[in-house]
Amino acid sequence: MNRSDHHAVAQSDRGSLPRVSIIMVFLNARRFMDEAIESVRLQTFTDWELVLVDDGSNDGSHELAAGHVAADPSRVRMVQHGDRGNHGTGASRNLGLSVARGEFVAFLDADDVYLPQRLEIHVALLDRHPDAAMVQSCVEYWYSGSDGNAGRRADVRESAPPVPIDAPVDPPHLLVLMLRSKGHAVPAICSLTIRLEATRRVGGFEDRFRHAYEDQVLLAKLYLTGSTLVIDEVLARYRQHSESLVHRLEREGTYVPGWPNPAHRAFVEWLQDYVTARGPADRSLHAALSEELWPYQHAWAWRVRNLPSLSVRGVRRLAQRLVPAAVLEPLLDRRRRQKEAAAARRTMEEGQRIADTLRAQSRDRGST
Repeated sequence: MNRSDHHAVAQSDRGSLPRVSIIMVFLNARRFMDEAIESVRLQTFTDWELVLVDDGSNDGSHELAAGHVAADPSRVRMVQHGDRGNHGTGASRNLGLSVARGEFVAFLDADDVYLPQRLEIHVALLDRHPDAAMVQSCVEYWYSGSDGNAGRRADVRESAPPVPIDAPVDPPHLLVLMLRSKGHAVPAICSLTIRLEATRRVGGFEDRFRHAYEDQVLLAKLYLTGSTLVIDEVLARYRQHSESLVHRLEREGTYVPGWPNPAHRAFVEWLQDYVTARGPADRSLHAALSEELWPYQHAWAWRVRNLPSLSVRGVRRLAQRLVPAAVLEPLLDRRRRQKEAAAARRTMEEGQRIADTLRAQSRDRGST
């Protein structure tokens, strides 16, 4: 029996189980949740279940979710932690994984939305490439989706990372790219569809990552163990608003994009232990990880090397306290765009190295 025959038998054995389990963790998400759930209902691919995970809400979103369950009980379920408390995003996504019944698993935060063909395109690709563990597409950074951002910044369509498109990318290339890009090449969680078996095989998320980097933890595990299909279609809208978890962590100083911070340190130290436990690392991965660890292992040397940037950052933080926001915001936005452009250049350089490596490997296989 060949691989396709095994796949067909596995499909018939599944009976009435859904092909895709969509996990939506929510915490006080009443404002946007209806729109997120409606985007699932509007999918052209209809063989799905939606698992709503309440992470301790108290704003009425639990009752709102219960209404969706009552309206479509065959496809929409809700679960919560035993103590009905707040356990963080990592533990809550793991709770969703523990009850998922699909062949594939996808994620959707309660303030984001899928575009209608999102599931259909991802499932077709995974069916066409049975050896691939995961598919990732692109998102639209959706600034106009929040009243507070309307008119301030145009929506931005993400470009795919500079790696082969529609062809499996083997480990650990995408993990190296994610590290080298300083966060620029991290796919949004709503852009991933993963074989549930592959997710469970690597142990899912890590519960101790409550609010930041829990997605990169899972990505790192998957990028190390299976091939990934990268496509350039924009198939979800990633809402940008001031009350999102990322923006709240930035205000607290827990997460500071592009700078050493507690959340990043916890992630790279975890990753070092994880990679070490797996045995000798790929040379490019070892180099990328060493660079990410450098600010924490050699803090004074890092400060000396980055003294000009640290000085500029200090002046900027002082200006944010003294200068009216309307005057300062255009300057800060210009600086943000400069940093994004620098990150994009790093990503392109690393992507070109990966593409060259994959082409060389393909030529080597063809000559043997």
